[in-house]
Amino acid sequence: KMKLQAPTGRPHATSPAVLTSQVLGRPIRNLPIQQVVPSLVNLDAPRLSVVSLASKGFGSTKAKPAKPSSNPEVEVEACPCNSGRSYKRCCEPLHTNAKNAATPEAALRGRFSAFVKGQTDFVIKTTHAEYYAYHYNKAVGPEVQEQYAKDVTEGASKFVYADLKVTQVEPGSNDDEGFVAFSYKSARKPAEGQEEIPEDAWLMTQEKCRFLRVNGVWQFADYQNYDVNLKQLVASVEPTGEPTPAPAQSS
Repeated sequence: KMKLQAPTGRPHATSPAVLTSQVLGRPIRNLPIQQVVPSLVNLDAPRLSVVSLASKGFGSTKAKPAKPSSNPEVEVEACPCNSGRSYKRCCEPLHTNAKNAATPEAALRGRFSAFVKGQTDFVIKTTHAEYYAYHYNKAVGPEVQEQYAKDVTEGASKFVYADLKVTQVEPGSNDDEGFVAFSYKSARKPAEGQEEIPEDAWLMTQEKCRFLRVNGVWQFADYQNYDVNLKQLVASVEPTGEPTPAPAQSS
């Protein structure tokens, strides 16, 4: 069996992020990568190793309009998970332990936002215990947990994450298991004085994660993913629109 290994310092490896993954000593459901990655993504492309609604109230006939901010210069911060909601009403309550994620998708979005915002405690809290043994090939203990914490911190401090898109959500074999397929972009943070991240530095990840609910908390258990460099992917497509054959790589 192929063992899927995530790059160190990424959401899925340190997710879950994602990004931002591995558990129980097996790939999730042994799914072929064609079922995990949308068909629009070229599986043969080279891989770059980087790596409130307002409440109506009882008996109300219509919702009250939201009050404008008393300070017009204060802008509402959008949530990094790309949900279209504000961070305050989306992932921040998860990061501050005001509530738990209600679904695997909410947990995934919370983990992605946590890498963006540097909320490493939330990433660790929402990682399943058996992930440690599978990913680090060691029994769970202080040493492994300390290493994982370092990896998560590195992933949050040295990389930038963007454009999260949840592409599929499906139930598991019971009420405490669920799967989320998604994609996102990541790149190393620009060097000091560098204004923009070069186009060829971005990596696109397609991933499918398995979540398990433990004591009311959805935790990241294992995953399958495929990384592809965006610029190389475009360059690999011939004028006919067909991708140039290249060895596929999974991680």
